[in-house]
Amino acid sequence: MVAIMSPIREKLEGISLTRYFDNPKPMCFTSVEKVKFEKAKICHICKRGFTEKDNKVRDHSNFTGKYRGAAHSKCNLNYRDVRFVPVIFHNLSGYDSHLFIREVATGFPGRVWVLPQTKERYISFVKFMEDKRLSFRFIDSFKFMASSLNNLASYLKQQPTLRKVFGLDYDDAQIKLLTKKGVFPYEYISSLEKLQETALPPPEQFYSSLTDSDISNKDYEHAREVWGSFEISNLGEYSDLYLKTDVLLLVEVFENFRKTCHEAYELDPAHYYTLPGYSWDAMLLYTQVELELLTDVDMLLFVEKGIRGGVSQCCSRFAEANNRYMGEDYNPEKEDVYLMYYDVNNLYGWAMAQYLPYGGFNGDDAKDYLTLPEDSEYGYILEVDLGVSRITTRLAQGFATMSRARLPTGLKTAQTPDHAEGQT
Repeated sequence: MVAIMSPIREKLEGISLTRYFDNPKPMCFTSVEKVKFEKAKICHICKRGFTEKDNKVRDHSNFTGKYRGAAHSKCNLNYRDVRFVPVIFHNLSGYDSHLFIREVATGFPGRVWVLPQTKERYISFVKFMEDKRLSFRFIDSFKFMASSLNNLASYLKQQPTLRKVFGLDYDDAQIKLLTKKGVFPYEYISSLEKLQETALPPPEQFYSSLTDSDISNKDYEHAREVWGSFEISNLGEYSDLYLKTDVLLLVEVFENFRKTCHEAYELDPAHYYTLPGYSWDAMLLYTQVELELLTDVDMLLFVEKGIRGGVSQCCSRFAEANNRYMGEDYNPEKEDVYLMYYDVNNLYGWAMAQYLPYGGFNGDDAKDYLTLPEDSEYGYILEVDLGVSRITTRLAQGFATMSRARLPTGLKTAQTPDHAEGQT
């Protein structure tokens, strides 16, 4: 791993900080841009208008000197250039980070900051270079696009980076072969000597115990075509081409993802750790909502009492139907029973798309809440006393209609939601 990390370290250490940070470029301000600045009514950073009291300033990049737009003075001061280099791995948290995290932490000077998911899995980690103002931020592209690289690459219509890197040495037919993620006999390569073999291993050597699957005939033929078209002499050369192509396909996928997200929300996913974090900021930017924090402790405790989490219950795995559509199996002397199968998806996503509380919290105990429309501008969190008949409880015994946090017998801390007991 030292050999792998050394080029990365040397690349970062070789960046001229004096050029980029100590000597910012002056702004290039054209006559056309001057007219745009004078006519600007909205800050290009916060998207809010200028008032007579605002100090409108010209925002520009210290790296390029390019004019970016008119801005509030405060927005301009807070609009800082990033000082980290994002390093993208696909499935970093699940696999790749375990291979080199120790070398990143101890292989060369500089502290490491880790964002853990568990003791063994990391969402991200940052390597701060000693005596430098830049850092490496390792992020997982799988946290944004939860699919295999092969599937993600198949959605791409163009691969400009791949063609730019390989275009000088290979023709279009060869480059087209590389636009599909290749295959590699991972478990077959058990020693460095095998990398000197001069023929592609037979199909059975591409078996993966991780997925318990063999290589398909189509994928094996593709591997043979790559081997012949690029005049590969041994498995080592095949490995080099496979790895280079793999990295470039990830570049294509993530850069396309960045472009799409930035066009839609003007936010860069490379500055985030996960898609939920990105989505949260996109929501705040798109809606311009200002979230009010609860400052009343009684309100806070009131809301916390309503938190249920996942429902834990014991359900019957067998249900017996009895209705007139069953032919001879129908027993008219018994109660009619119909079975329905529901496969409901995206419950959380649906709930998050409804009206959500964001401010104006007040106590109220004098309304007829049953008359409120579902699309009311104002919503309510209710605490009620309910009377539930034994018949209703029996009918709903397989589905918790009113779950509650309950401490099971024998446990001291864990709380398990339970459905309401029959009450009258």
